[in-house]
Amino acid sequence: MQSVKIGTHTFVVGEDLTPLVRIEAIFIRNLMIIGSFLAACFVALGYFASRAIQIKLEHMGRALRRFADGDTAIRLPVTTANDQIDRVAQTMNGQLERVSTLLFETQASATSIAHDLKRPLGRAVLSVERAFDAAERGEAPQAALEDVQAELSNLNAVFEAILRISRIDAGHGARLRDDVDLVALVKDLAETFEVVAEESGQSFKLVLPEGDTLFQRGDLGMLTQMLANLLQNAVNHGPPGNCICLALLDDPAGPILEVSDTGPGIPEADRARIFDAFYRAELSRSTPGNGLGLTLVKSVADRHGARITLSDNAPGLRLSVQFPRSAR
Repeated sequence: MQSVKIGTHTFVVGEDLTPLVRIEAIFIRNLMIIGSFLAACFVALGYFASRAIQIKLEHMGRALRRFADGDTAIRLPVTTANDQIDRVAQTMNGQLERVSTLLFETQASATSIAHDLKRPLGRAVLSVERAFDAAERGEAPQAALEDVQAELSNLNAVFEAILRISRIDAGHGARLRDDVDLVALVKDLAETFEVVAEESGQSFKLVLPEGDTLFQRGDLGMLTQMLANLLQNAVNHGPPGNCICLALLDDPAGPILEVSDTGPGIPEADRARIFDAFYRAELSRSTPGNGLGLTLVKSVADRHGARITLSDNAPGLRLSVQFPRSAR
């Protein structure tokens, strides 16, 4: 409203604000309606989203309970949404797969141990019974007791090998801090196994890289045991005239320890399983051993981050262990 004084008169000019008040009321009412509608939508959206997450978590909980109850084949459900819950489920599925594999390997190892130990235990029991029978007849039980001692010594060797493998596998988290001179290592073992091979009617060859030393980060005791097992296997399974070659190669990617022979080799069908505990190929069943030597080799190689490769030596077998290049 405005007023203007003209002479003795005053002119007043006014405007009716009723329409504006009505518009303002309508605007406020519509704003409240829209706000209430959006709030309800957000509440509903949040409810359905939380409900979807809750359903996923319930499915995950049921799957984990079934896994804990022994259904090791169960896996957590993963949807195509690929949200955070799905990514967590994928990670957990990887862990469940690893646990399932370990459980299967443990069960298989336990079965293999029971099967492998049953025969020597049975033979030991029979030898004890023969010793008792001999004593009752007034005869010397010396021969039967010697058989018992031999069988128990074999059992002791099996248990010692299992414990060594377990100790190696249990130390995967610890760092290897020693610098092992591989040249000195292979020279020492070559001196021993050259004599062993000659006594078995076999020949031995040593191949060394240029230079007097080649260092690799690792554990000397483990590497010595690994290489000794490989060389002993080559001697045990090699016929007279077999040529065993121990080679140390200085590859740019990392040192390679290689043991090859000209013996019967290993069939392709058996190569994938020769590192399994207690597994023995058909050609090896007539030779002494407990099927744990190559299992220990694999454990030592894994402990050092090395890669094992089997190939045909035409004739014979070539086994290579390549180590990662150590940071000096």
